[in-house]
Amino acid sequence: AFDTCFHVVSPGIRGLFHRAISESGGCTTHQDSAADGESEAESLVAAVGCAASPNVLQCLRNVPVASLLGAGGSFNPIVDGGVLPDQPRALFAAGRFNNVPYILGSNADEGTLFFIGVRPVTTQVAYLAALHDNFGDIADQVADVYPAANFASPQAALVRAFGDSLLVCPTYDSARRAAAGGADVYLYNFARPIPIPQLASLHLGATHGAEIAYVFGSLDPGTEADRQIALAMQGYWTRMADNGNPNSEGALAWPRYQDVSDERINFDTEISVLSGFRRTECEFWWSVYDQEFK
Repeated sequence: AFDTCFHVVSPGIRGLFHRAISESGGCTTHQDSAADGESEAESLVAAVGCAASPNVLQCLRNVPVASLLGAGGSFNPIVDGGVLPDQPRALFAAGRFNNVPYILGSNADEGTLFFIGVRPVTTQVAYLAALHDNFGDIADQVADVYPAANFASPQAALVRAFGDSLLVCPTYDSARRAAAGGADVYLYNFARPIPIPQLASLHLGATHGAEIAYVFGSLDPGTEADRQIALAMQGYWTRMADNGNPNSEGALAWPRYQDVSDERINFDTEISVLSGFRRTECEFWWSVYDQEFK
């Protein structure tokens, strides 16, 4: 997950691990500052009625979990000058990170999980309105990059834009920056729709977290094709843990990620290597992320 990326750039754990794997997440988009964290904490304390308490910490401990979660706010890491001495992208650029062999990847349908139970958009007007709700001032630009006519439905376009912006392209960005900093990076896309009958009606595809059942061999039931995907992924993952390189004789060669070649492995019923996967879409999102630093 994205927290692995924070481990890679945090100086306090240098030398305590020798390989890293991030599944569905990066950390090189803009992270909140210590001041942002303090402001959010004050807002949370006020929202749950603890601002006037003589012992704020004890008051917070007595607040039900549901109330804490319902109060909003972010619980993500912040650039505090210690655990995170600077923005992760700056740490990668300066070579101030734990330079270990690193697998990163995301899933082909990252966004579908986040729209369960949400009424789908079915028209162009509704699609544009949903983009404005999710992306604000850049909605029209998003619509240009993800025209509804290029997808099976306006909802499919919305879900793809959301998943790319939240997970696919941040992961891709972190892979690029880690590789540019000198790390041995291996990038993947997981594309196999998880074959769980109870989820079939939701049409989730290869959604966020779908790869976990394959990595840990917990998919039941599954087809022979699913078993082979799982065995292949377990082989790559364990070889990475063992010697820092996921490759071995007899397995499809997983190329090191480099921006110039832009290759990643694709896990599906046929394992393959992709070049430039969603590059155009992610170049747009990278430009959006960059604006947050200006």
